[in-house]
Amino acid sequence: MPFVILVVGSENMFMLTNALVSTPVELPVSTRMAQGLASVGVPVTLTVISDIVLIGFIASATPVAAVREFCIFAIFLLITDWSMQMSFFATVLSID
Repeated sequence: MPFVILVVGSENMFMLTNALVSTPVELPVSTRMAQGLASVGVPVTLTVISDIVLIGFIASATPVAAVREFCIFAIFLLITDWSMQMSFFATVLSID
């Protein structure tokens, strides 16, 4: 499970970086960031939501308390990862 969260987080960062790099350099930074987030914001959010739903289903279907608690932790981790990517990581990308 930690590997899945790591892969999802890395994939989202690569998608956001690629979207930002593919915008024209002549545009202002705010416009480039807006275009980059507009092109990958929805797919990244849908990926995280589908992962949260899947892990939530696993948490509700399993009778083992340790697995349930781990799935709940993974859900919070995915939410934190998404919010950091959409706020902090996007801000760091705009600095360069």
